[in-house]
Amino acid sequence: MLTLSDNNTRTEHPLNVRAAITDDLPRLLHLWAERRTILNQSDARFTAPTPADRQAWSAQMHTAITGMDARVLVGVAASGEVAGFIRARVQGEVAIIDEIALDAHTYHPGLGRDLVKQLRAALTEDGISTLRVIVPRYHAVEQAFWLALRATPWTPPTNEDLWQLPPQNMWMTWSSDQ
Repeated sequence: MLTLSDNNTRTEHPLNVRAAITDDLPRLLHLWAERRTILNQSDARFTAPTPADRQAWSAQMHTAITGMDARVLVGVAASGEVAGFIRARVQGEVAIIDEIALDAHTYHPGLGRDLVKQLRAALTEDGISTLRVIVPRYHAVEQAFWLALRATPWTPPTNEDLWQLPPQNMWMTWSSDQ
């Protein structure tokens, strides 16, 4: 978070990146729902979250936080509030980043990049060198974010169901040597 000091200079408040815990779920749900609402405004194929969607997503995220097949990291502001999160599902030697959401109301410079950097480091320690990212097809800002991190668009093999996505999404990929 940036604030103005008495002499109108900007000062940065550091964020702590850590593994998510189940107590974070209400805030993660809020960030997810906010992101879905924003995506819905630019592409109606992303439906606004219903109460049933929220319940299902919370259950999935609870499993991701407590299970062994996913990694969920959060960025926590100095105030203690979760400012963003990233989630990756692990499938063999590949990790699939399927969720990233940042607080749309407060500026946290570098938070998205820090979340990705910490996630990549944790996955590399686990021997996972290839990451795939699910990115909204018509969301230029998010695509630019991933491209700036040296991810590249990826077209999966058409005969593998694992890689099939709804049309509003696209794949991007990168490996640890990039």
